[in-house]
Amino acid sequence: MAAPPRPAITCHVLDTTLGRPASFIPVTLMSLPSTSPPPPSAPPPSSFTTPFSSSIPTIIATGLTNSDGRVSTWNFATLPGQDEEGSRWRIITERGRVYMLRFETEGYFQRWYGDAGGFFPWVDVVFKMGGGDMMEEDGRDEGERKHYHVPVLLSRFGYSTYRGS
Repeated sequence: MAAPPRPAITCHVLDTTLGRPASFIPVTLMSLPSTSPPPPSAPPPSSFTTPFSSSIPTIIATGLTNSDGRVSTWNFATLPGQDEEGSRWRIITERGRVYMLRFETEGYFQRWYGDAGGFFPWVDVVFKMGGGDMMEEDGRDEGERKHYHVPVLLSRFGYSTYRGS
């Protein structure tokens, strides 16, 4: 029997303090509405805003990191207005689409460090499909990849992330 296809978005959490994968962290994959930045002639906003500041994310799927710190299976949400047999959300990898991964880290830190926990109760990673990609010499759009991997290096008082492979 063939293995199921790899999801278009995968993630991995490593605890850099303990030097091990971070298991049993709930992860939510959300989609943010794509918006265009204001034109260069627009006046600067009076307060800190981003094109996504007022956007309400749509939950696409949920998962839980396994003993290797990876979400191996996404549980896709049912589309509004559809029954359980209806269609489900899918990950679309078109250039410019914006996604957010929310890692619920508070419970993980409490398991390892008790009531002291960690500084970040959750970690949000927002990324854009094709962000930073270049066009290939043959005109192919490198941003239209079929897979995006988002690792998170986590400690009690900090985290970092990058686009993996």
